[in-house]
Amino acid sequence: MTEADYEEHRGAFLRFGNDEGPMFLVYAYRHGDMVLEQWADVDYEDELVAPLYLRRVTFDDALRLWKFARNRDILALRQEPWVPS
Repeated sequence: MTEADYEEHRGAFLRFGNDEGPMFLVYAYRHGDMVLEQWADVDYEDELVAPLYLRRVTFDDALRLWKFARNRDILALRQEPWVPS
């Protein structure tokens, strides 16, 4: 990928949940930050809580968190030291 590609696509996310909600999104950004969003509905209209952040996450930790998301393990995700913005 070129720098221009990185500028356009700064990160990636995994989304999981149910058709009736809740929905969870785990974003990983190239610069090492991660964001956890928690929504009551699949239309992303009703936040359960404000977004939570992890800073300076290593590649290995980001992979571990994405594996939690892949496995729909919200309890494991919530145990991480997330902070409000």
